[in-house]
Amino acid sequence: MSIALSAFGRLASDAGIETIEHGSEFSEHTEGADRSIDLSVPIVAPIYFESCEVSHVCFRSISARARRSARTMRLGPLVIPVHPLIFCLGLLVAFVVLRMVERPGARSERAFWWILAVGLVTARLVFVLRYLPAYTERVGTILDIRDLGFDAVTGLVSAACVAIVFLLRSRAIRKPLAAGIAAGVFAWGVATAAADSSGAVQTVPAISLADVTGGVEPLSTGDGKPTIVNLWATWCPPCQAEMPVLAQAQAENPGIHLVFVNQGETRQNVKEYVEAHGMQLQHSLLDPSLQVARAVGAVGYPTTLFYDANGRLLDVHLGSFSKATFQLAMQQFYASTETPP
Repeated sequence: MSIALSAFGRLASDAGIETIEHGSEFSEHTEGADRSIDLSVPIVAPIYFESCEVSHVCFRSISARARRSARTMRLGPLVIPVHPLIFCLGLLVAFVVLRMVERPGARSERAFWWILAVGLVTARLVFVLRYLPAYTERVGTILDIRDLGFDAVTGLVSAACVAIVFLLRSRAIRKPLAAGIAAGVFAWGVATAAADSSGAVQTVPAISLADVTGGVEPLSTGDGKPTIVNLWATWCPPCQAEMPVLAQAQAENPGIHLVFVNQGETRQNVKEYVEAHGMQLQHSLLDPSLQVARAVGAVGYPTTLFYDANGRLLDVHLGSFSKATFQLAMQQFYASTETPP
């Protein structure tokens, strides 16, 4: 896994995309409130560590009482989305079993890395082709896999085809390779089922906040529209990167209630930032005391929460969206939903 992703990283660096570096913490003081923010970077698709300038997420300590999202796992300074972690766990199990069963000199490991590399590359290429118009504005982002834009079905099919070729061509690696793949798939399936079955149904927090115009607005209007809640801050580079994408999506999808909830900043700061970047935002709310972040268990910014028309939580996304991956999310959650204009 690390070899394939390192190859992507080298390609991204050659294309002028910012590469992963270890940074440090910084503190920012706004309106007398001390914000200690862990700057973070995705290391393995995506494990987030220090330096949010080159990452897709910024971290800060919110509250020890904040409810942790079932879709993330925090290990010290690392915050790891559960499903990518499960994928990596499946790969680890497959590799360990392969090495345990392998005979000396069988070279099963080489076949394993070829299968993984072909699967990842094919999944990325097909995803980019599906959403090519979203990447044409910034061609270099095609190689920036931090947006996690992969076509899973195509990747699995291509990896399976390569695995079959190796299994048929070499009897020496047949047993360890088959055992490793079976063990990895089993571990991935069990862990995924356990993660998806955990927890009670979560709904939109019943919180009303002031907006940038001075009014008060609830997170959910209760009018039968699906709701998307985006937690962001002006000092967060990943938030800045995805704001134009979400602003455009809000304008193009009036049947979906997309709410921007700024975390911990003043009305003046937010208005100046939005105006300076020429954005027209509707439902731009202020959360100076981080009520929403605590209610949903957010561990970093940007955090985007998707709710259905009944206010039930569908998914939580930690980190920045690209135009392509946000289009995918909209298709996954709302393609078959009939919403009022």
